[in-house]
Amino acid sequence: MVTMKRIYKGSDAGALTTCDTIITTAISNKERLIAKRSGWKDPFFTDLQKKIADAFKVYLGVDSAKDLRAATALIIGMQTDVIKTLSQTKVQVEEDFKNNKARREEILKQLGFTDFFKKVQSRNQEALIEMLFRFKANLLTDLKQEIVNKGTAAATLESILAYADQLEALNVSQETLKGGRKDVTAAAVTEFNAIYSEVISICRIVSRLFADDKLFIEKFSYSRILKQLSASQGNGNKEEPTANLPASE
Repeated sequence: MVTMKRIYKGSDAGALTTCDTIITTAISNKERLIAKRSGWKDPFFTDLQKKIADAFKVYLGVDSAKDLRAATALIIGMQTDVIKTLSQTKVQVEEDFKNNKARREEILKQLGFTDFFKKVQSRNQEALIEMLFRFKANLLTDLKQEIVNKGTAAATLESILAYADQLEALNVSQETLKGGRKDVTAAAVTEFNAIYSEVISICRIVSRLFADDKLFIEKFSYSRILKQLSASQGNGNKEEPTANLPASE
């Protein structure tokens, strides 16, 4: 089987999301862009954004990049508060069940603390997603009541469940958030490469046409936007092979 080489940095989902973010910016500033380059008149950018949305749906199984951007923003926004609440819950379980170490360890394992909490504290986005979904799946009525009876406030546990509910409401799979499926086809990678190539050409042209407006051209920097989107993912952005690309991209 021939392995297609990806020409972009980042995971498949990360690359598509970055490209979608750039094209969204282009659409918001299309009058300014079209004034410099008539070939970008409607429906150039909207057609390209549709191509990105179709690639997400067909190859990664999510309706659009908007869901992934929303999930990313939500996780980044919630991290400080949810880490604090998880930490408060963990210490209470540890102390409340310290005289029954076997049960204490079982609970910590069930709720995801054993497997994920160290990475969560390091602000690893994947670990936070996994832990919230594990927490919600295993905090059944009996376990919840057992923990509450020992002294933890029910409201503390409910607040953690609320974070998990917010993620689920976005209807974005964990695999997509972690960077896309491992078994994408050669056709998928070919399409992703084509989209990236078209978007990066736009970025290069913008960087020359608007060279005197640094803040504006930063909005068309693929590497900068990818870094912003994946800042909280730990090593989650290293899952897919990438080519060596110019630093300016």
